[in-house]
Amino acid sequence: MPSPTAPDDRLRLAIQYHQAGRHQEAFPLYRELLATFPRDHRVHAQLGLLLHQHGAHAQAMEHFRSSLEIDDRQAGVWTNYAEAARLLDRLVDAEAHCRRALELNPTCAVTHNNLGLVLYRQGKLRESEAALQRALALAPQKAKTWINLSNVLRDWMRFEEAEAALRTALELDPADLVARSNLLFLLGYRSDASPGELYSEARQWGHRVTGTFRETPLPPTAPFSDRRLRIGYLSPDFRAHSVATFFEPLLAAHDPAAVEVFCYANVGRPDEVTERLRSQAAAWHSIYTLDDASATQLIRSHGLDVLVDLAGHTSGTRLGIFARRAARVQACWLGFFATTGLRTMDYWITDAVLHPPEYDDLFVERLWRLDRCWLAYRPPASAPEPGAPEAGTPVLFGSFNQILKVTPATVRLWSRVLAAVPDSRLLLKTKSLGDSEARDRIRAQFTQEGIASERIELLPYFRNKEEHLAQYNRVDISLDTCPYSGGTTTCEALWMGVPVLTLTGSIMPGRMSTSILHAAGLSSWCAATAEAFVAIAVERSRALRALSTEERKAERRRRREQVERSSLCDAVHLARALEKAYAGMVTERAG
Repeated sequence: MPSPTAPDDRLRLAIQYHQAGRHQEAFPLYRELLATFPRDHRVHAQLGLLLHQHGAHAQAMEHFRSSLEIDDRQAGVWTNYAEAARLLDRLVDAEAHCRRALELNPTCAVTHNNLGLVLYRQGKLRESEAALQRALALAPQKAKTWINLSNVLRDWMRFEEAEAALRTALELDPADLVARSNLLFLLGYRSDASPGELYSEARQWGHRVTGTFRETPLPPTAPFSDRRLRIGYLSPDFRAHSVATFFEPLLAAHDPAAVEVFCYANVGRPDEVTERLRSQAAAWHSIYTLDDASATQLIRSHGLDVLVDLAGHTSGTRLGIFARRAARVQACWLGFFATTGLRTMDYWITDAVLHPPEYDDLFVERLWRLDRCWLAYRPPASAPEPGAPEAGTPVLFGSFNQILKVTPATVRLWSRVLAAVPDSRLLLKTKSLGDSEARDRIRAQFTQEGIASERIELLPYFRNKEEHLAQYNRVDISLDTCPYSGGTTTCEALWMGVPVLTLTGSIMPGRMSTSILHAAGLSSWCAATAEAFVAIAVERSRALRALSTEERKAERRRRREQVERSSLCDAVHLARALEKAYAGMVTERAG
């Protein structure tokens, strides 16, 4: 009877190929072994790992499952099984697999870290923090675990602790670019962070990155006056994400006679939005499984005139590609709020409201200001008609921004409004409020500011977009967050006819709503100071009380019509402005 296990020498050779990065040789050898020895759990485990590393997580899970059906006491395979499930968003399965791995090996720091990531994705912040702390107790030198802990602390709005965790990660691994990017992102949420501090940190990041690579010349291209411009967009957020919300109408509005659009998706979990974007792009390339050098080589082969980054220092960033100079002209737009710090990033696309002239010295890139709002909004077709609260009811303020933006500074500002409008209430709605600890923490913050907890209504996120937007019909005035203002939420509120009151900040994250409101013709809702913010809230609340129910509804309908006619909803105008900007950038860089 033949042995059920593969010969050790053949399996060792396959693993050697695998570990040496010779995957094209490892794949056929694993499959050949599996065809002959289908009951060898080691081959299933190794092939699953290789598939997992290539982003084929669903196929990987099949082999992990087969391996565990043969021998279910392999802690490492349970850990890999959990990681593949997490990347496929099968979080309940991933948590169960992590816990099974820990039953078999309770001192594995990697598994505790992975469990922390799974719990974090589920919104179980307290449990996630505990799992990550256990991982660090076992392996305190793991910089990646400190980064993961920082993300949890940031979402708890424990910003000082989150920053300390990132700086610990950087002490352990000064070359960790993810930690430095996360630090830059975190600083945007700190109410005391200055533009100068962001600039200094970004420049340190940029010096470290660009000092590693030598720019190599790009091959010459024909003058673009004789052809279409070749424009590339690179993002990890070509999926159900706020960046895609604003990118999709632009992609549809680009003039195919003027530009040829290439999309480079660093997306690990494609969804229906990914597929929709793919169908609209002239050329689509997934770079998720490519390292920066390989992705740069691919993009260079396409002879782009302009490559546009849509992520900056946010999750999934691929700024290493831009550091290597993948295109003759490189620009940053939409997905980040400060300088990238890269000297190889030539332009940062913005508008005059978002970045006034005094910002010029705070960017490594040249600020290229469009003569209109830097983005365009396309309302969802499923949006319900605007309604309004009944006349005679207490004023209901609201905010549907993510909880991370509800900083202590925001709570203090909103509490001043609630105190100045004594019979008013506040409705907060976001995904994180499905967690009881998050709800208790928010209520406690308002209580500390003298606002009774019964005046605060907290709702979790609604997956159905129509139901989510319908909640705006309960709100009289939307209060913006600070220092990081709304973007998508501001546009959604305006589309539902709800005015948004914003405090214009000193850095770009605090000026997004201001730019949007200017584009919509509603600049009177922009406050320059906290005192003005409170005064506007009091004045507009008083004016609302004088309106009948029908007058309120009519006002909401008029506001939607005004927004619809404005440049905020004119994606074609944005596309023409960007196409003109790209041509100008190419000309300027060539000159």
